[in-house]
Amino acid sequence: GRLTLRPTDSSGDPLSTGASVIIRRDGASPVSATSLPGGGFEASWPAGGGAARIDLEIEGQRWGAHPVTEPAAHGLRTVPQRPVAGADARLVASARAGFPAGAAVSVRHGAEVIPLLDDGRGQHVGAIRFEEAGPRSLVLVVDGVDVDTVTVDVAGAFDPTRSFVRYQTLYQLGASFFVLRGVVRDVNGRSVDAPVSAFSLTVDGVARAPLTASSVDGAFDLGFNTSGVADGALIELSLDGAPLGPSPRLRRLSAASDITRFVSPTRSTCAPAMETMRPDGQDVLHFLVFLRDEHGQLLPDLGTSPQLTGDLSPLPEPAVRFDSHYLQRVRTGTSAGEASMHVEWYGVPLGVSCEVTLEGALRE
Repeated sequence: GRLTLRPTDSSGDPLSTGASVIIRRDGASPVSATSLPGGGFEASWPAGGGAARIDLEIEGQRWGAHPVTEPAAHGLRTVPQRPVAGADARLVASARAGFPAGAAVSVRHGAEVIPLLDDGRGQHVGAIRFEEAGPRSLVLVVDGVDVDTVTVDVAGAFDPTRSFVRYQTLYQLGASFFVLRGVVRDVNGRSVDAPVSAFSLTVDGVARAPLTASSVDGAFDLGFNTSGVADGALIELSLDGAPLGPSPRLRRLSAASDITRFVSPTRSTCAPAMETMRPDGQDVLHFLVFLRDEHGQLLPDLGTSPQLTGDLSPLPEPAVRFDSHYLQRVRTGTSAGEASMHVEWYGVPLGVSCEVTLEGALRE
């Protein structure tokens, strides 16, 4: 290992090169540091031994040392940090002391050599495209000399955890058409254009071709005929052979109220638009209710809105359905403290609750 020291005296001036500097490393013999031209000291010891505590001794007195890791002489990185297969990425090379004027800077990727150009800001840049996912080795070359090697983990064309899929008609009451909508994104959250032919859907393991399909700027819309599909059939969507989204089961309902059996209390939410209100008995508070199944998919509106019951009084109007949630208006009470509301649907308690704080007394 090698250690460079730049001790200063009480005035902040570099320590005289005539000083005696010794470095004591755990488990090793003391090492005398040699002075460097222009100030500072340097000491070396054999490699190995793992991490160690180092003490600095100057003229027989122990001193505290504050290690600072200097950046590598040369560096190479990609933008984005995690490139995506099939998409362009930037190569950015830098040098701590700057590249020599007119230096030939390039990156070697296998048999491919990519020249980098000076961007006028102390860096050299270029472009690269990785065709396949997986680890890739890049070598930075300056004037024919390899100066840095980095390994880049190239991600697949899309990321299921960043993508979004909504099953529009998973719970069917006399319907025979099934719709999936969503957005495909890569590991960096960017929308990915995926051709319709790249999507595939199976019902209980049997492939089904879409009756309607579109895919534009990462957003896709697929429609399938579900005639003859049994209740509980497993639905699986994949993109380029990889699973995309959850794998739910198609549910055929005998009555609209059957939908309550599929509400997940842990995935559903109820929340007031404001966490605190004054208990004047007149203000109106908005509660937002999101009803989801075990996969986090929003449950459909089959004609009857959920109801709120509890410490406060909902207005006589029904909850209003929006694209993703219901909105129920509630009159604030006249007593300060915590107020709880509970969600029911078709008269069935769902185990979904929300709280609001009524703070303080009214000013006279």
